[in-house]
Amino acid sequence: MEQQYSQQSAVDLQRQFCSEHHVPIFAPTDGICYHCHENIFKPLCSGRYISGISQDQAASVLITSCPHCHHTFVD
Repeated sequence: MEQQYSQQSAVDLQRQFCSEHHVPIFAPTDGICYHCHENIFKPLCSGRYISGISQDQAASVLITSCPHCHHTFVD
């Protein structure tokens, strides 16, 4: 099954996940990494590796770092 990527949908799904699990939101609320300025919810291809947080991931895991540059959002 192909991963779905949508910035606004993923932001909303991450907010919902954090609310349901009573955890803080670490991911940027606009989806743009504070360090590399890339959209964390957009797939970027680097050779054979694709980085980016899909809607499924945003709905099921706490986002604590950028999938592209690996900068932490927790600090």
